[in-house]
Formats: sequence, C-alpha cells, structure tokens
Amino acid sequence: MVNALVAAAPGWSDDDLEDDFCARFGAAMLQYERGPLEDRVNPDDFVRAVLSVLDERLHEAEESGIGLAVVQRLLAVLAGVLPAPLSVSAQDLVAEHLDDDAAQRAIRGRAVTGSALWARDSYGSHWAVVAPFASANGSGRWYLWDVDACGYEVAAVYGVASSG
Repeated sequence: MVNALVAAAPGWSDDDLEDDFCARFGAAMLQYERGPLEDRVNPDDFVRAVLSVLDERLHEAEESGIGLAVVQRLLAVLAGVLPAPLSVSAQDLVAEHLDDDAAQRAIRGRAVTGSALWARDSYGSHWAVVAPFASANGSGRWYLWDVDACGYEVAAVYGVASSG
C-alpha cells in the first residue's frame, strides 16, 4: 500500500492520496474480515503497521536523499486524516520528519465547515451521515458514512468524498 501511494503521489493531489488511502484501507479491512479468524487484523494495528513502513521509507529517503518530499507529503496526508487515537500514533513521526508548518497542518486534520446532515431508513436500522470538511486545496468536500445500527461488529464501509 505504501509503495503504491508513494509511486502515485507525484501526479496526485493530497485529496487524491487521501481518497486512495481510504479506499485501500477499507478494502484491506474487508479482506481480513472475510479471512480465517487467526488472520484477522485490527484496524488500529493495520494503521500502526502502515505508519511503521512509512517510518522506514522516511529514514531510507533521508539517507539516500531520494524521494524524501514525497514520503513526507504522504505522512502529512495520512496523519491529517487519521482519527484519534490513531492520529496520536502518527504524532511522533510527524514531529520527527516534518517541518513545523507541515506538522501543524497534519495534526490539525480536516475541519468541519458546516452542519452534518443525517437520514435513516424507515426501519431505523441504517443511517446516512454526511458532513462537509475543508480539503487540502481549500475547497469543500462532503463525506458520507453508512451506519448499520443492527450489527454488533464494526465493519469498514467505503466513504464517499466529493468536491463542491
């Protein structure tokens, strides 16, 4: 995942990187959820593993001087999108590898720019929640969450982001 994101980063915006990370993360969680119990991976552990790989790539790039800005940018994007307490896992990397301005943007994350809206199905078993957030390029983005109120297990659901 990290290699694919690093390879794509030069041609993509921060919003594109965020979207691709979220899509890959959701797909990985679904893959692990469908596998044998002994192969299941906790989402927190998966994110910590991604951050560990990013840390390795940052150290390699610092030593070689090749691609450092791309990997730093990816760290800033991931740290900005991770919810607490996962965002705390990224703070040491952010402090170690990013300058003060980039670190502040990453730690601050995305700001909600308007009211969240919600709707439910007629049975009350599913909820849709949408909210506008500031994007990396300054324009607004709406995010959609599909909440299953019937299940007892957490399931990753692909979120939708759109500009405008």
